[in-house]
Amino acid sequence: MLKTIITAAAMGVSLAAAGCALGLGGGAPETYDLSAPVAKRGPKTQTHITVAQPDAIRPLDNDQILVRDASGKLSYFPSSAWGDRLPRLVQTRLMQAMTDSGRFRAVGSTRERTPADVTLAVELRSFNIQMNGGRAEAVVDVVAKLLDERRDRVIATQQFSHTVAAGRDDAAAGVSALTEAFHRVSEEIVAWSANPRSA
Repeated sequence: MLKTIITAAAMGVSLAAAGCALGLGGGAPETYDLSAPVAKRGPKTQTHITVAQPDAIRPLDNDQILVRDASGKLSYFPSSAWGDRLPRLVQTRLMQAMTDSGRFRAVGSTRERTPADVTLAVELRSFNIQMNGGRAEAVVDVVAKLLDERRDRVIATQQFSHTVAAGRDDAAAGVSALTEAFHRVSEEIVAWSANPRSA
């Protein structure tokens, strides 16, 4: 009987330890969303646009919130994460911003495999918190391309970049600043995609 109790207790400790290792219970990370900007509506075009999942270097191709120090060393905010892989999250919110703007005849994803007039391809160059002498800044820097898939050509290419100061150097303040920088970038991308010749 005593042996059974000891074995059960040992199993309970092992399961509890496994739960902590998996991030369950009180050790679960805080999860953050990336919102789309409030729509700025403009003249409607007859363009059917699809949005490809952005390309990203390995440090950004995950659900972690990236931090870069002045020396270029990379790390992540501990016990914090985006609600999805960052490229997938950016794709979803760009599609939402384009739909809400009312500027396009249709907005879709390249996963849908439906014929479209143009495809928006985005490269995430920076989407991180930059630490400089104790100051924290959110940096969002992307290169966008509009592709004519039917004619197999690039219609236009444009770089969009914004930096926003973070009030503190913690994850919550970093996400707030990154969201503001992303809003500015995505608003410009939407307007440019609707009328690339105006840029």
